[in-house]
Amino acid sequence: MDENAAWNCFKDTGNVSDYLIYSQCKHNNEQMQMREDPNANTNQWSDYNGEERG
Repeated sequence: MDENAAWNCFKDTGNVSDYLIYSQCKHNNEQMQMREDPNANTNQWSDYNGEERG
């Protein structure tokens, strides 16, 4: 089940078990994104623009 389908299922039912399924799908998607680009946002602040130049 994909994240959107899981969310819609939870939204329709309001069941805790459906929310847990959604949460697991979301977590799995985040893990997959980190595997695709392991250097993304590591050791950086959200407003990091690269090295300071002086």
